[in-house]
Amino acid sequence: MKVSLRDGRLTGKTCPSVRDFHSLLWLHALLAIVFLLTSATASLALTAEQIAVIANKNQPDSLRLATFYMEKRGIPVNNLITIDIDPAESCKRSDYNTFIAKPIRSFLEKYSSPARIRCLVSMYGVLLKITTPSF
Repeated sequence: MKVSLRDGRLTGKTCPSVRDFHSLLWLHALLAIVFLLTSATASLALTAEQIAVIANKNQPDSLRLATFYMEKRGIPVNNLITIDIDPAESCKRSDYNTFIAKPIRSFLEKYSSPARIRCLVSMYGVLLKITTPSF
């Protein structure tokens, strides 16, 4: 390639310009970010084995919905946690500890190796809130 000096500037291409280098650098950075995001998203997705479903024995619709949900999502039958509490919207802290937290904790300790269950899904019929204690 012929290179010449004209008006104090080099003419002709001997190597890529700084602009070409920056464009190439941005392209590589963009590709790296896209790769990291797509691979991270796939690795962070939950599998069916990592989901446990909580249903209330005292609410027949709760069990039916839990069964339906688990079938459609491919969640193992062993990942069903059943609680036995009145299907009201709220309960006292003592009832929550006894009838909800204790069975869930027991299930997780008994059937879940570390980090196996990463998500708990509560169904219709599972309490929504704990009432505040009255003083």
